[in-house]
Amino acid sequence: MVALRPRRVFGASGAIHALAELAHLQDTGRVLKHINGHVLSRASLERLLRRLQGMSLAERRQLPGSIRGGRRSSPGAIVLAHVLDALDADRITISDFGVREGLIMDYLASHIGEVRTLGDVRDLRLRSVLQMLRKFQPEDRHLRHARHVAKMSLVMFDALRERHGLDPAARDLRIRGAPSRRGRDRGL
Repeated sequence: MVALRPRRVFGASGAIHALAELAHLQDTGRVLKHINGHVLSRASLERLLRRLQGMSLAERRQLPGSIRGGRRSSPGAIVLAHVLDALDADRITISDFGVREGLIMDYLASHIGEVRTLGDVRDLRLRSVLQMLRKFQPEDRHLRHARHVAKMSLVMFDALRERHGLDPAARDLRIRGAPSRRGRDRGL
């Protein structure tokens, strides 16, 4: 992690939230109203750590907020101070978002083209077919062609359904099968 030289450090655990709340209360005398985006400085954390280390377990249990469990407050502050020191960071930004949200945001950022292209497709099955097509034929022209073929397939199905007594459920199969045809003549 140190080798990556992070420019910003974020913290999202309950222990980090509790330490930030307590440090803010100690520094300002006020309760922290919004945890998300709050910046906890290393100096503030170190002041809090010194205070916690000077307290007995009974005193730590009297602390307000979620940190009051007592036993973990001092070790949690030590670990966080060590992490900030190792990263040569003078602050940590507190986040309400956790690892799951981070993974989702990372996925969206790295697949933005796919999301933009397929985001307007409401039919989950059609979207799955188009995603498969995009994966194996990544050029946009293939995707545009597949959408055109699917649209034309539906127009033809709707025009011929009554005449040939076609089952309306088959319409759904038509739209999912059309993109993978790639110009082959298979008929209805």
